[in-house]
Amino acid sequence: MGPSMKIAETEAEAIKRKIVEYNRRLRRNPNDLNLWMEFVNFQDEIGELKSKKLLERKISILKKAIELNFDVKLILEHLRLAEEMEESSTLMRIWEGYLKRIECSSEFFTLSMEYLNFRQRRFLAFNFEQVNEAFSDIFKTFKCFKSLKVEHMSSLCATYFEFLIRWGFKERIVALFQVLIEINIEKYNYGQVDLEAYEDQYEIMEHIGESAIESCTFHFDGSDHIISSEAKLLKWIDLEKCREMIFWHPKNSFDLEGQVIFDDLKDFILILDNRDDILAFIKNILFKLFEIFSLRPTFGFHNW
Repeated sequence: MGPSMKIAETEAEAIKRKIVEYNRRLRRNPNDLNLWMEFVNFQDEIGELKSKKLLERKISILKKAIELNFDVKLILEHLRLAEEMEESSTLMRIWEGYLKRIECSSEFFTLSMEYLNFRQRRFLAFNFEQVNEAFSDIFKTFKCFKSLKVEHMSSLCATYFEFLIRWGFKERIVALFQVLIEINIEKYNYGQVDLEAYEDQYEIMEHIGESAIESCTFHFDGSDHIISSEAKLLKWIDLEKCREMIFWHPKNSFDLEGQVIFDDLKDFILILDNRDDILAFIKNILFKLFEIFSLRPTFGFHNW
């Protein structure tokens, strides 16, 4: 037996000893999540990196760990590895299975946000309506929680707004902002909300900020068309911003091209109970509005 074969045999024996040791420690400490992850990462020392067999071995270990410890950290690692070898349809079944099991858990927020990111990353596999429906399902689940955390609600809304902006639905973002503020202010003032009455009046009522939109116009005389000074140039830039804004602000029922109907919004309406939470929620989504439309008129929302 040559030296190279002896070295290979020695390394193989050392790996076997480590595997035996990991199995022994895991039998004694089945709830040690770090130990499970350490064992998963140890597999890189055994097989070729990124090979299918290596991924299958890691996933097998993770499934065993998840059976004993239904933990988000382990679940996300399983899903991350599965993305490297499974088709979108298979991944969807895995995701939905985990989401269903963890639905009533405090960890649902973490998993659901990662799920939404997964759906958006696979833009070739899912169209706008499919991803929008995924958001709708998550919003509906959140509404069933007895206590809604402001930071979770704000983060979910912010993620949805970012999704809409990427697909060019700017008018829907503004409309949803208006609804969230108006309904939560009603809850704040009166302790209850009549959603049916609000829906009936939605298309004909004046919404927050609309008067600021309508007043955002500039009148030029003949000389103003010749931009001969810095002041006039800046005024012209402001005018162009307002003109551009007109095309994505939610229109009334007489302008079908820019119309946002209540059915587009109702699944995404979150109503908080505590008055302090309501104010914090409105503040958070207003900051998100300013972030998204930082270079555009802000509809007089600052008055709120």
